[in-house]
Amino acid sequence: KDIRKALSLLFPHKFINRVLNHNLLQQTSGPWDNSELSATLKTSSTSKNILEKYDDYISKDAILDLSIDRNDERTKVKNALKLLSKNGWKIKNGKMIKNKNILEFEVITNQSNMERLLLIWKDKLKKIGVNIRIRILDSSEFQNRISTFNFDAIIFKYYMSLSPGNEQSIYWGSWAANKNGSRNYAGISHPAIDETINKITNSKNRNNLIEYTRTLDRILRNGNWMIPLFHDPYH
Repeated sequence: KDIRKALSLLFPHKFINRVLNHNLLQQTSGPWDNSELSATLKTSSTSKNILEKYDDYISKDAILDLSIDRNDERTKVKNALKLLSKNGWKIKNGKMIKNKNILEFEVITNQSNMERLLLIWKDKLKKIGVNIRIRILDSSEFQNRISTFNFDAIIFKYYMSLSPGNEQSIYWGSWAANKNGSRNYAGISHPAIDETINKITNSKNRNNLIEYTRTLDRILRNGNWMIPLFHDPYH
């Protein structure tokens, strides 16, 4: 999780939004931004009742109140380097290395218009010795790669329902983590998420559905499995 969080901290949302989006979009925090299903800053009793059962670090983080990250880019870089160092990664000869392994990964996409965004991130990570390989694939090859989990990272757009149900299990459920053809591309396998999805699916009323979806949103944010990009603030 620390490595994923470090890479997330090093994603230059503000710069990309200014240069590529002319500041017309808003940074996305979670799957249900701009809706009543979005996680609240203060942890609800419903979320606490689920999360306090689990002793892993993601659940422990998710049970805490959310905070708005107002750190500048320099502070984010410093915090990211601390996380990497804590996990044994050091910069040597301009490369981020741990036990002779270089920290690098490949991002694949079938959207050529995403290349500029990825190149900006690549340049940002290069400054601390992390390398990204960018590959633009045709739709057929891209679909084949993601269907068989043959990738390090991808760009993918999820369409979230305002009345979530069984599809959440396909996106985030443990059973789908390594199942070819599922949409759990991040390989998420977490018992608190499985329990929360089950409660979403079996919700008896709208209020319960809202509370359980907010809990799921909270866990997904704290797991750092994804780097949410941008959305139209008016939708």
